[in-house]
Amino acid sequence: MKGKTLAKYLKYTLLFAAPCLMIIGLSSGYVLLDWGPIPVGFIIAGIVCFLLWLIFQDKSGEGFWGKRSTEAGANAFISTIAILIILGLINFFGLRYSYQIDLTENRQFSLAPKTEQVVQNLPSQVKVLVFTQTPDAQTRELLGKYSRISNDKLLVEFVNPYEQPTLANKFEVRNVGDVYVASSDGELREFVQSVNQRTPLVEEQLTNGLLRLTGDRRKVYFLQGHGERSLDPRGGSISQAINSLQAQNIANAPINLIESKTVPEDATLLAIIGPKRALAPGEVQEIKAYLNRGGHLLLAIDPKTDPGLNSLLEEWGVILDQALAIDDTGNGQAFGLRQAAPLITNYGNHPITRDFGNGFSFYPLARPIQFKEIEGIEATPFLITNQPSWAESEPDNPNLSFDPQKDRPGPLYLGVALVRGDSQQRSASRNRTIATATPETATPETETETPAETETATPAETETETPAETETETPAETETETPAETATPETETETAETPAETETTETETETPAETETQPTNQQPNTTNQTLPEARMVVLGNSEFMINGLFELQLNGDVFLNSVNWLTGQQEELLSIRPQTITNRRIVMAPIERRFVELSLILLPIFGFGAAFSLWLQRR
Repeated sequence: MKGKTLAKYLKYTLLFAAPCLMIIGLSSGYVLLDWGPIPVGFIIAGIVCFLLWLIFQDKSGEGFWGKRSTEAGANAFISTIAILIILGLINFFGLRYSYQIDLTENRQFSLAPKTEQVVQNLPSQVKVLVFTQTPDAQTRELLGKYSRISNDKLLVEFVNPYEQPTLANKFEVRNVGDVYVASSDGELREFVQSVNQRTPLVEEQLTNGLLRLTGDRRKVYFLQGHGERSLDPRGGSISQAINSLQAQNIANAPINLIESKTVPEDATLLAIIGPKRALAPGEVQEIKAYLNRGGHLLLAIDPKTDPGLNSLLEEWGVILDQALAIDDTGNGQAFGLRQAAPLITNYGNHPITRDFGNGFSFYPLARPIQFKEIEGIEATPFLITNQPSWAESEPDNPNLSFDPQKDRPGPLYLGVALVRGDSQQRSASRNRTIATATPETATPETETETPAETETATPAETETETPAETETETPAETETETPAETATPETETETAETPAETETTETETETPAETETQPTNQQPNTTNQTLPEARMVVLGNSEFMINGLFELQLNGDVFLNSVNWLTGQQEELLSIRPQTITNRRIVMAPIERRFVELSLILLPIFGFGAAFSLWLQRR
């Protein structure tokens, strides 16, 4: 009897000890992250206790395995284990092959489409390193979104800079929370931003960091030497704009054309911001040559200045007004602006300002810009003043008022985007080539007239011939034509051509010396080749982008989007704004609110009353 009692206590002791020992072993191994002898020993001891309990069960009672309770317990145990295994597999596959569906209207919990394109098209494996001790939940969530769509090309690492100082020193970490993107070997790296509990990681910063690491860097050269805005942090400088360019994968550098003689080959854009003195003729000629090679130019010219670019701007049909733009709408008073600081809400229809809506941007002391139609050049204004506004011809007058005799009424253009070398120009150039360069279309009279013209042009005249002389020569030649010549269809075709086309015909018959002395602005009319596409943005103000004003309203977006459009990046990441939640709240009048409150009381009472009456009838 005593032996049976001891065996009974031993049996229950083994049954209690088995799970306890296994739980101790599993817990210690999970917490310590070390599956050494101690955790494994506890697990093995628990398994041995369970096996001994099974042996005692078989010997202590007759027919234990044949009892109905044993079968029911075994079925319950096996079912429980099976459910746990199924749940574990579901959890495993859910974590490894996760899939999410964002059902919100504005894709509140999804990455921007451009971000998805950048991440999915990574050329090689990239690492994102966050040097922090305790990363915030929003940063973890955002990096998880990136990782899920990267096809294992984007690895995320959270590094404690105090535990791994060597790696932190390699990346030149300055603050706890710095985030870097790097190549798989760590040789190429780019700083993204610094995060903390209050400032989580921003999608725009991380995506641009990936572009800086994997993409081709654009480079903007800022012309210096004529009183332009300084690039260094100081009063009146544009250092904030420079920092914004660096954040968008755009390198920058100053340039002095007097010293360098030419625009570098790696220049994606040449920017001339607020020059106070005129450029030298040689500099202007180099800028023309740069545009003829397919370059891009950003001009921001303040009032009462002459940058000496009139010959260049005339080729593009741009005229810098000498007046001052005045905004008499009074809209700028809410921002502390006066008449001479136009507040712009009209942005036309252009990629630079397409997403601006009715946002605000302002331009203290701006000069209006005019333009005329030039063949092969497409001009689009994108900064347009509101009404009433005018171009003040006497900006020094303290009493600014509109004078219909002197001032030009608005709306005025403060910003114009221009493109040269599009398909229309190429088509027109091809037509001119066919009309002027085909020998078979020339009449005999024209053939005999051309040598005469060539003989009268002496070498001395050829060397000193200017564009103005070439233009005045054409009417004279037209007057000397005979009636027979003007009656032919071929001559009628020549008469219908523009002066530029007539000059082209003369250029073909002139001597090589004459051809070599042609100025740069005659190249667009060349019949044997067409110029590559060139872009230009002309702004009548540079003060809107200085430190302190750059980050106000849409001022900075005007500058950055202009740079992106000029460099051919208007379709790429002009900005990635945070998703906004649409306000779906119902706004009710007081009487409507009282009606709803009354309905919430009466409808339940009516329902319960109907149910109670039905119950009484059935009873």
